[in-house]
Amino acid sequence: MSYYHGSAPGTLLKTVTKALNVYANPNYGPPGSGVGFGTTRAGMLPISTTTTLPSGQVSQVQYTYDAGFTVYDNNGNVWSPTIPYGLQTAASYYDYGSGTRGSPLRTDQSTYLWQSNWNYLNANLLNLKSKVATYNGSGTQMAE
Repeated sequence: MSYYHGSAPGTLLKTVTKALNVYANPNYGPPGSGVGFGTTRAGMLPISTTTTLPSGQVSQVQYTYDAGFTVYDNNGNVWSPTIPYGLQTAASYYDYGSGTRGSPLRTDQSTYLWQSNWNYLNANLLNLKSKVATYNGSGTQMAE
């Protein structure tokens, strides 16, 4: 998506692109295969957001998600990859760089209660966080 200032065509301020990870629905075949009925996607999650300035400077945020669950197809076979619950476990922020993302600025990491105590998972209490920490670009913890 491009952002402009002023009336058409305006001055380009920045362009933001998002990369998505598409998770296939095992009961309908891989995305775009046309196999089965209904949707072929079990879900999509953003894996990065990249901002590009007209000067060529680029910054990026990368996202990581929970390990998720194993999915089986109609024949009982394991379908890979697993599908995450969609809970973000980390966001890594990168500075502006010339033509490519710059150096790491910080990483925010979250741990959820269900990851260490399955009773929370069984009770569908997935979004309760047990820890949130921030690390600087060198990986040193700065806050919790």
